[in-house]
Amino acid sequence: MNKLVMLSEIRTEKKESDLRANINSNYDSYNSVEEYLDFKNKFCKDYFDKYEICDNKLSSNILDEVINKIFLLNNKRLFIDFVNKIFDDYLGTNCKISHIDSGKSEKGIQGKILKNSSYYINIFVEDEYRLFEYSIQFQTNDYENIAIEITKNNMSDKTVNIINLEEKKRHYRSDDIKDNLLSKDLDSCLIIVNSNIRVPDSYELRETDNNSCHIPYRFNIIKGWKYNFKDLYENSLYLLFPLKIFDLKKHIVYMKNLKSPNEIIEKEIFRFFNEMNKYLNIMKEKNVIEDTDIFELNIISKQLLRVIYNSVV
Repeated sequence: MNKLVMLSEIRTEKKESDLRANINSNYDSYNSVEEYLDFKNKFCKDYFDKYEICDNKLSSNILDEVINKIFLLNNKRLFIDFVNKIFDDYLGTNCKISHIDSGKSEKGIQGKILKNSSYYINIFVEDEYRLFEYSIQFQTNDYENIAIEITKNNMSDKTVNIINLEEKKRHYRSDDIKDNLLSKDLDSCLIIVNSNIRVPDSYELRETDNNSCHIPYRFNIIKGWKYNFKDLYENSLYLLFPLKIFDLKKHIVYMKNLKSPNEIIEKEIFRFFNEMNKYLNIMKEKNVIEDTDIFELNIISKQLLRVIYNSVV
Protein backbone atom coordinates (compact mmCIF):
# COMPACT_ATOMS: atom_id res chain seq x y z
CA MET A 1 0.00 0.00 0.00
CA ASN A 2 1.21 3.50 -0.78
CA LYS A 3 2.84 4.95 2.35
CA LEU A 4 1.08 8.28 1.91
CA VAL A 5 -2.31 6.57 1.66
CA MET A 6 -1.56 4.50 4.76
CA LEU A 7 -0.45 7.59 6.67
CA SER A 8 -3.62 9.40 5.63
CA GLU A 9 -5.80 6.51 6.88
CA ILE A 10 -3.93 6.41 10.19
CA ARG A 11 -4.48 10.14 10.65
CA THR A 12 -8.19 9.76 9.82
CA GLU A 13 -8.57 6.91 12.33
CA LYS A 14 -6.78 8.99 14.98
CA LYS A 15 -9.11 11.93 14.31
CA GLU A 16 -12.16 9.69 14.69
CA SER A 17 -10.78 8.19 17.90
CA ASP A 18 -9.99 11.64 19.31
CA LEU A 19 -13.49 12.85 18.40
CA ARG A 20 -15.13 10.00 20.30
CA ALA A 21 -12.85 10.58 23.30
CA ASN A 22 -13.61 14.31 23.33
CA ILE A 23 -17.35 13.72 23.09
CA ASN A 24 -17.35 11.28 26.00
CA SER A 25 -15.06 13.52 28.04
CA ASN A 26 -17.20 16.60 27.46
CA TYR A 27 -20.38 14.68 28.27
CA ASP A 28 -18.98 13.34 31.56
CA SER A 29 -17.72 16.79 32.45
CA TYR A 30 -21.11 18.31 31.72
CA ASN A 31 -22.81 15.74 33.92
CA SER A 32 -20.49 16.35 36.86
CA VAL A 33 -22.41 19.50 37.80
CA GLU A 34 -23.21 19.39 41.49
CA GLU A 35 -26.89 20.25 41.32
CA TYR A 36 -29.70 18.38 39.63
CA LEU A 37 -30.68 21.24 37.36
CA ASP A 38 -34.47 21.14 37.29
CA PHE A 39 -34.63 17.34 37.03
CA LYS A 40 -37.98 17.25 38.83
CA ASN A 41 -39.39 20.13 36.81
CA LYS A 42 -38.31 18.49 33.57
CA PHE A 43 -39.46 14.92 34.21
CA CYS A 44 -41.39 14.34 37.43
CA LYS A 45 -44.75 15.03 39.01
CA ASP A 46 -44.98 16.59 42.45
CA TYR A 47 -46.63 13.46 43.79
CA PHE A 48 -48.42 10.31 42.61
CA ASP A 49 -52.14 9.88 43.21
CA LYS A 50 -53.12 6.27 42.55
CA TYR A 51 -56.78 7.28 42.10
CA GLU A 52 -55.97 9.71 39.33
CA ILE A 53 -57.35 8.70 35.94
CA CYS A 54 -55.03 8.66 32.96
CA ASP A 55 -56.29 10.90 30.18
CA ASN A 56 -56.09 9.03 26.90
CA LYS A 57 -55.94 12.18 24.78
CA LEU A 58 -52.20 12.15 24.27
CA SER A 59 -50.36 13.77 21.40
CA SER A 60 -48.17 11.13 19.78
CA ASN A 61 -45.53 11.90 17.18
CA ILE A 62 -43.31 9.95 14.80
CA LEU A 63 -40.69 9.43 17.48
CA ASP A 64 -43.28 7.90 19.84
CA GLU A 65 -44.47 5.55 17.13
CA VAL A 66 -40.95 4.33 16.37
CA ILE A 67 -40.01 3.82 20.04
CA ASN A 68 -43.31 1.99 20.51
CA LYS A 69 -42.16 -0.65 18.00
CA ILE A 70 -39.30 -1.61 20.31
CA PHE A 71 -41.74 -2.92 22.91
CA LEU A 72 -43.94 -4.71 20.38
CA LEU A 73 -41.35 -6.92 18.70
CA ASN A 74 -42.62 -10.37 17.76
CA ASN A 75 -39.93 -12.07 19.83
CA LYS A 76 -41.40 -11.93 23.36
CA ARG A 77 -38.11 -13.19 24.84
CA LEU A 78 -36.65 -9.68 24.48
CA PHE A 79 -39.38 -8.03 26.55
CA ILE A 80 -39.50 -10.83 29.14
CA ASP A 81 -35.73 -10.69 29.71
CA PHE A 82 -36.04 -6.92 29.98
CA VAL A 83 -38.71 -6.85 32.72
CA ASN A 84 -37.12 -9.80 34.50
CA LYS A 85 -33.95 -7.75 34.82
CA ILE A 86 -35.75 -4.64 36.05
CA PHE A 87 -38.29 -6.24 38.40
CA ASP A 88 -36.94 -9.76 39.06
CA ASP A 89 -40.25 -11.33 38.05
CA TYR A 90 -38.76 -14.67 36.91
CA LEU A 91 -41.12 -14.91 33.97
CA GLY A 92 -40.57 -17.76 31.53
CA THR A 93 -40.57 -17.57 27.75
CA ASN A 94 -43.80 -19.58 27.62
CA CYS A 95 -45.79 -16.61 28.99
CA LYS A 96 -48.74 -15.17 27.13
CA ILE A 97 -48.30 -11.54 26.07
CA SER A 98 -50.89 -9.04 24.84
CA HIS A 99 -51.02 -5.27 24.68
CA ILE A 100 -53.25 -2.20 24.41
CA ASP A 101 -51.72 0.97 23.03
CA SER A 102 -52.80 4.56 23.65
CA GLY A 103 -54.77 4.69 20.44
CA LYS A 104 -57.13 1.91 21.53
CA SER A 105 -57.38 2.14 25.30
CA GLU A 106 -60.13 4.11 27.02
CA LYS A 107 -58.19 4.18 30.26
CA GLY A 108 -54.72 3.04 31.25
CA ILE A 109 -52.63 2.76 34.38
CA GLN A 110 -51.74 6.19 35.65
CA GLY A 111 -47.98 6.57 35.47
CA LYS A 112 -46.34 7.30 38.78
CA ILE A 113 -43.46 9.44 37.61
CA LEU A 114 -43.56 11.28 34.28
CA LYS A 115 -45.41 14.57 34.21
CA ASN A 116 -45.77 15.02 30.44
CA SER A 117 -46.33 11.60 28.87
CA SER A 118 -46.83 11.79 25.13
CA TYR A 119 -47.62 8.12 24.53
CA TYR A 120 -48.31 4.97 26.52
CA ILE A 121 -48.78 1.28 25.95
CA ASN A 122 -49.98 -1.37 28.40
CA ILE A 123 -48.44 -4.83 28.05
CA PHE A 124 -49.99 -7.82 29.83
CA VAL A 125 -47.82 -10.83 30.67
CA GLU A 126 -49.41 -13.97 32.10
CA ASP A 127 -47.89 -17.25 33.23
CA GLU A 128 -49.52 -20.21 35.00
CA TYR A 129 -49.97 -18.34 38.28
CA ARG A 130 -49.49 -14.63 37.73
CA LEU A 131 -50.72 -11.75 35.62
CA PHE A 132 -48.70 -8.54 35.37
CA GLU A 133 -49.60 -5.34 33.59
CA TYR A 134 -46.68 -3.15 32.54
CA SER A 135 -47.56 0.44 31.73
CA ILE A 136 -44.89 1.94 29.50
CA GLN A 137 -45.04 5.70 29.00
CA PHE A 138 -42.90 7.95 26.83
CA GLN A 139 -42.00 11.59 27.32
CA THR A 140 -40.61 12.80 24.00
CA ASN A 141 -41.77 16.41 23.70
CA ASP A 142 -38.15 17.52 24.17
CA TYR A 143 -35.72 15.64 21.90
CA GLU A 144 -32.84 16.50 24.26
CA ASN A 145 -34.58 14.97 27.29
CA ILE A 146 -36.36 11.75 26.41
CA ALA A 147 -37.62 9.43 29.13
CA ILE A 148 -39.48 6.13 29.39
CA GLU A 149 -41.37 5.11 32.52
CA ILE A 150 -42.21 1.48 33.23
CA THR A 151 -44.72 0.77 36.01
CA LYS A 152 -45.71 -2.76 37.01
CA ASN A 153 -49.16 -3.65 38.31
CA ASN A 154 -49.61 -7.13 39.81
CA MET A 155 -53.07 -8.24 38.69
CA SER A 156 -52.76 -11.78 40.06
CA ASP A 157 -55.54 -13.15 42.25
CA LYS A 158 -54.67 -11.94 45.74
CA THR A 159 -56.36 -14.99 47.33
CA VAL A 160 -53.89 -17.38 45.76
CA ASN A 161 -50.86 -17.84 47.99
CA ILE A 162 -47.95 -18.98 45.85
CA ILE A 163 -44.45 -19.45 47.17
CA ASN A 164 -41.95 -18.10 44.68
CA LEU A 165 -38.84 -20.16 45.42
CA GLU A 166 -36.62 -18.05 43.21
CA GLU A 167 -37.68 -14.91 45.03
CA LYS A 168 -37.00 -16.53 48.41
CA LYS A 169 -33.55 -17.54 47.17
CA ARG A 170 -32.95 -13.96 46.11
CA HIS A 171 -33.69 -12.67 49.62
CA TYR A 172 -31.25 -15.15 51.15
CA ARG A 173 -28.44 -14.26 48.77
CA SER A 174 -29.14 -10.51 48.66
CA ASP A 175 -25.94 -9.75 50.59
CA ASP A 176 -23.89 -11.50 47.94
CA ILE A 177 -25.38 -9.75 44.93
CA LYS A 178 -22.73 -7.72 43.17
CA ASP A 179 -24.94 -6.21 40.50
CA ASN A 180 -26.33 -2.98 41.92
CA LEU A 181 -27.88 -1.87 38.63
CA LEU A 182 -31.36 -1.75 40.12
CA SER A 183 -33.21 -2.26 43.39
CA LYS A 184 -35.54 -5.19 42.81
CA ASP A 185 -38.31 -4.26 45.24
CA LEU A 186 -39.71 -1.33 43.27
CA ASP A 187 -42.66 -1.37 40.89
CA SER A 188 -41.57 1.61 38.78
CA CYS A 189 -38.44 2.45 36.87
CA LEU A 190 -37.47 5.52 34.86
CA ILE A 191 -35.20 5.22 31.83
CA ILE A 192 -33.61 8.53 30.85
CA VAL A 193 -32.61 7.93 27.25
CA ASN A 194 -30.72 11.22 26.93
CA SER A 195 -30.59 14.47 28.86
CA ASN A 196 -28.80 17.81 28.90
CA ILE A 197 -29.37 18.28 32.64
CA ARG A 198 -28.01 16.56 35.72
CA VAL A 199 -29.79 13.25 36.43
CA PRO A 200 -29.68 11.45 39.82
CA ASP A 201 -29.32 7.68 40.23
CA SER A 202 -32.60 7.47 42.12
CA TYR A 203 -35.36 9.84 43.09
CA GLU A 204 -38.16 10.12 45.61
CA LEU A 205 -41.71 11.36 45.11
CA ARG A 206 -44.68 11.50 47.45
CA GLU A 207 -47.47 8.97 47.04
CA THR A 208 -50.98 9.37 48.44
CA ASP A 209 -52.40 6.50 50.48
CA ASN A 210 -56.04 5.68 51.26
CA ASN A 211 -56.12 8.43 53.90
CA SER A 212 -54.76 11.03 51.45
CA CYS A 213 -51.48 11.08 53.36
CA HIS A 214 -48.28 11.57 51.43
CA ILE A 215 -45.73 8.81 51.84
CA PRO A 216 -42.27 8.63 50.21
CA TYR A 217 -42.06 6.70 46.94
CA ARG A 218 -38.58 5.98 45.62
CA PHE A 219 -37.73 4.77 42.14
CA ASN A 220 -34.53 3.91 40.32
CA ILE A 221 -33.24 5.58 37.19
CA ILE A 222 -31.43 3.95 34.28
CA LYS A 223 -29.22 6.44 32.45
CA GLY A 224 -29.09 5.24 28.87
CA TRP A 225 -25.77 6.88 28.02
CA LYS A 226 -24.01 4.96 30.82
CA TYR A 227 -24.41 1.65 28.98
CA ASN A 228 -22.73 0.64 25.75
CA PHE A 229 -23.89 -2.32 23.67
CA LYS A 230 -21.76 -4.72 25.70
CA ASP A 231 -23.29 -3.49 28.98
CA LEU A 232 -26.84 -3.76 27.66
CA TYR A 233 -26.16 -7.25 26.34
CA GLU A 234 -24.59 -8.51 29.57
CA ASN A 235 -27.47 -7.07 31.64
CA SER A 236 -30.19 -8.57 29.39
CA LEU A 237 -31.32 -5.05 28.43
CA TYR A 238 -30.79 -5.63 24.71
CA LEU A 239 -34.31 -4.40 24.04
CA LEU A 240 -32.80 -0.92 24.43
CA PHE A 241 -30.23 -1.37 21.62
CA PRO A 242 -32.04 0.96 19.16
CA LEU A 243 -32.15 3.77 21.75
CA LYS A 244 -28.35 4.02 21.58
CA ILE A 245 -29.07 6.05 18.44
CA PHE A 246 -29.44 9.06 20.75
CA ASP A 247 -25.80 8.66 21.79
CA LEU A 248 -24.92 8.57 18.11
CA LYS A 249 -26.85 11.80 17.65
CA LYS A 250 -24.64 13.48 20.25
CA HIS A 251 -21.58 12.35 18.28
CA ILE A 252 -23.05 13.66 15.03
CA VAL A 253 -23.91 17.06 16.54
CA TYR A 254 -20.41 17.36 17.98
CA MET A 255 -18.79 16.45 14.66
CA LYS A 256 -20.97 18.87 12.74
CA ASN A 257 -20.02 21.65 15.15
CA LEU A 258 -16.38 20.87 14.36
CA LYS A 259 -17.16 21.00 10.63
CA SER A 260 -16.09 17.38 10.26
CA PRO A 261 -16.24 15.92 6.73
CA ASN A 262 -19.34 13.92 5.87
CA GLU A 263 -17.23 10.82 5.31
CA ILE A 264 -16.16 10.81 8.97
CA ILE A 265 -19.79 11.16 10.08
CA GLU A 266 -20.76 8.30 7.77
CA LYS A 267 -17.99 6.14 9.24
CA GLU A 268 -19.31 6.86 12.73
CA ILE A 269 -22.79 5.75 11.68
CA PHE A 270 -21.35 2.61 10.09
CA ARG A 271 -19.34 1.90 13.27
CA PHE A 272 -22.53 2.19 15.34
CA PHE A 273 -24.46 -0.38 13.30
CA ASN A 274 -21.43 -2.65 13.07
CA GLU A 275 -21.14 -2.70 16.87
CA MET A 276 -24.86 -3.29 17.41
CA ASN A 277 -24.99 -6.14 14.93
CA LYS A 278 -21.95 -7.77 16.51
CA TYR A 279 -23.97 -8.35 19.68
CA LEU A 280 -27.15 -9.19 17.80
CA ASN A 281 -25.26 -11.96 16.03
CA ILE A 282 -23.94 -13.24 19.36
CA MET A 283 -27.54 -13.38 20.57
CA LYS A 284 -28.51 -15.26 17.43
CA GLU A 285 -25.78 -17.83 18.05
CA LYS A 286 -27.22 -18.35 21.55
CA ASN A 287 -30.75 -18.78 20.13
CA VAL A 288 -32.06 -15.65 21.85
CA ILE A 289 -33.12 -14.06 18.56
CA GLU A 290 -33.51 -14.95 14.89
CA ASP A 291 -32.68 -13.21 11.62
CA THR A 292 -36.10 -11.56 11.55
CA ASP A 293 -35.41 -9.96 14.95
CA ILE A 294 -32.06 -8.64 13.76
CA PHE A 295 -33.78 -7.18 10.72
CA GLU A 296 -36.52 -5.53 12.81
CA LEU A 297 -34.08 -4.01 15.32
CA ASN A 298 -31.98 -2.61 12.48
CA ILE A 299 -35.04 -1.13 10.80
CA ILE A 300 -36.19 0.51 14.05
CA SER A 301 -32.68 1.90 14.62
CA LYS A 302 -32.56 3.32 11.10
CA GLN A 303 -36.00 4.89 11.52
CA LEU A 304 -34.86 6.52 14.76
CA LEU A 305 -31.71 7.73 13.04
CA ARG A 306 -33.78 9.26 10.25
CA VAL A 307 -36.01 11.08 12.75
CA ILE A 308 -33.22 12.51 14.89
CA TYR A 309 -30.85 13.16 11.98
CA ASN A 310 -33.43 15.49 10.49
CA SER A 311 -33.34 17.45 13.75
CA VAL A 312 -29.59 18.12 13.55
CA VAL A 313 -28.99 18.81 9.85
